[in-house]
Amino acid sequence: MPLERNKTDTTTEICVDVPVQKSQGLVTRNIFLYDLENFVPLRRSTLMVLDKRSHELMKESYEWKLIEGIFLPVAVHGERQTSEGSGDSEVDDVEQYDWRLEWLSVNAGIPSDLAINPQILNDTERLLKMLTPETSLSKTGKPRE
Repeated sequence: MPLERNKTDTTTEICVDVPVQKSQGLVTRNIFLYDLENFVPLRRSTLMVLDKRSHELMKESYEWKLIEGIFLPVAVHGERQTSEGSGDSEVDDVEQYDWRLEWLSVNAGIPSDLAINPQILNDTERLLKMLTPETSLSKTGKPRE
């Protein structure tokens, strides 16, 4: 059941705990910070909790802009914990990401000069190049493989 906490006049934090199946007390905790004036999430974090100890797995923050009377996301900033290998050879790292969104049209048709030609869907190589994100960087600044 969600638990509201740290409420102010303009924001509230909502905490949702989800027990992990087949574990002894392990819980995934999601914490959301909401802007109560604009009805949008500002931040989200996910933690693993066991016996009142917690480990943050990921966190994100969101930027919003009022466009054509609607609040739309314009940026997402985040980082998440990653692990590779197992046992003594396990390596932990932090993957950071920063997405910027540009809204071409809101509540209206897309102008013809911005419309995507459906024929591009037939060019798999070009389509994959458009959809492949840039290589993300770890906290060390080295590209992840």
